[in-house]
Amino acid sequence: MEALILNTETETNDIHRIIQYFAIFNFPLTLEEVFYFYAGDLNMEAMALVLGDMRDAGLVLQSGLYYYGMKCSPDCIKEREICAARAQQLLPRARRVGNFISLFPFVKFVGISGSLSKGHAKANTDFDFFIITAPNTLWICRTILHLFKKCTFLFGLQHWFCMNYFIDAHHLELEEKNMFTQIELATLIPLNNPNLFTYFLLKNDLSNIHKISLNVPDDSFVKVYEKLFQRVKNKWLQPLNLFLMRLTDNKWRKKWRKKNFPEDEYDLCFKTTENVSKNHPKNYQKRILELIDKH
Repeated sequence: MEALILNTETETNDIHRIIQYFAIFNFPLTLEEVFYFYAGDLNMEAMALVLGDMRDAGLVLQSGLYYYGMKCSPDCIKEREICAARAQQLLPRARRVGNFISLFPFVKFVGISGSLSKGHAKANTDFDFFIITAPNTLWICRTILHLFKKCTFLFGLQHWFCMNYFIDAHHLELEEKNMFTQIELATLIPLNNPNLFTYFLLKNDLSNIHKISLNVPDDSFVKVYEKLFQRVKNKWLQPLNLFLMRLTDNKWRKKWRKKNFPEDEYDLCFKTTENVSKNHPKNYQKRILELIDKH
């Protein structure tokens, strides 16, 4: 029973950071959700005791089943329930859109990301998608998809096709490893290619990966899958891929230079390499991590 009452400063800080992270979005969490994002050794019963101690110490607030940060608004639970109901209505449509995207050339994996992947949808929520492309085709794939997206503006459907993050299937390990990327990956909703999704999460060594339901046949899965997957090269498409990357990069730099976008943030917000395309002008990652560090 000793493990159930273990409560160290490290565990309290880790749990507090999770709650504070979601407090930035005015988002209360249930015990099960806090436990899901927690990477330590506490079991559910022990975590409930720790949260109770944190509540009594004034570190977090509790109302019914929800725990939330001190900066959350008084109506955060009501807002969450409204947004959760809206998300349930929108998710089937987002899945259909994502499955449609998966039919495009060179798309190997599509996952729903952003607020919708966390079961939270405000009015006019975008459909955000994370996409893995075939090797040496990322910029070809992205160009095709964004040419199609231009057509969606004619029908006012552009917010259904927010494809802001692409990575190459031969370079699945993300450079940024922090709380923001951990939570984004842990909440990603896969729409196709479950083996590639499993391989991707294992390559990124998520701290709470033991709590994610993955179909891993045996311990040799990564080695076997990697050996098979690395056979696909598409080297003949590399010149076109690099040309489109440079073309897009030049276009973006001219556009954002005119808008006086901070140069020291540009490479993080608009990562443009042969294997990664990220277009996040609001730089949520930096803003959220800075807010967490202040608390």
